Amino acid sequence: MALVQRLINVKFQLSAGKAPFPGGSNTVDLAGLRVTARILKALSPSMGMAELKIYGMTLSLMNQLATLGMAYQVVPGNTVTVTAGDTEAGMATVFVGTVIQAWSDFSHAPDVAFLVQAQTLGVESVVNVPATSVKGQGDVGQMMKGFADQMGCSFENNGVTAKLSNPYFSGSPRSQAEACAKAAGVLWTVDNKTLAMWPNGKSRGGAPLLVAKPEMQGYPTFTAYGLKVKTILMPALRFGDPIQVRSSLEPANGEWLTFSMDYELESQVPGGRWHTVIETWSSKFPNQPPVPQQ
Repeated sequence: MALVQRLINVKFQLSAGKAPFPGGSNTVDLAGLRVTARILKALSPSMGMAELKIYGMTLSLMNQLATLGMAYQVVPGNTVTVTAGDTEAGMATVFVGTVIQAWSDFSHAPDVAFLVQAQTLGVESVVNVPATSVKGQGDVGQMMKGFADQMGCSFENNGVTAKLSNPYFSGSPRSQAEACAKAAGVLWTVDNKTLAMWPNGKSRGGAPLLVAKPEMQGYPTFTAYGLKVKTILMPALRFGDPIQVRSSLEPANGEWLTFSMDYELESQVPGGRWHTVIETWSSKFPNQPPVPQQ
């Protein structure tokens, strides 16, 4: 097996009104640096979060970025996008979110790191928008698409046809989407700027992605809800997609529905971590996964 170089690229984008980066751009792309990323993805209401350590940045850039997130309720829109991959397979987006905190850590100088904490829909969780109401029967898909538009997300409906009688939702676009999905008894999440929803008890959609050796690391582990599987980073696997497990541990073989993904990634680190822990569930198990129920 040929050696490949694993990469993590990070892009920061400033909101309108913020002082631009040198050169007048409101975005800055960091590539080829040493980066440690911990990314968690889950169903609503948890959504996703990321913790990043970025090494090798200039002091001037760290000073400018360190102000991001301190007033995100007042100045919305400061975002971070994380892409990961290697020199052969290419790069894939693994996280998009709002910068909540960002600061420089000089405690181990000269090994200085820039630390970032980010959250999916950070701003969209706190800004108020006009209430949504429908007289009579309200189509859940149409309402959720409206919430996606307000949050600047694309929309993906995977078989939800539910309708609600005289619905009324208020608050932030995220809180309205959460209330709508809960009332309809459907699952939803925002993953890499896509609002996706699907019927409870089913998957986001698509053919199950095969998870087997050599992608699988170690053996599957059974939980109260189903199965936990550790793999190398598989960019083709979207959150909420089903997986087809193939292992010498025969009871683990079959199709499973994902409800949590935990990424641990390191670039420019010899022998660095590069894996995802996938938690799944199945209707064959007595316990339902920890997701909101109607």
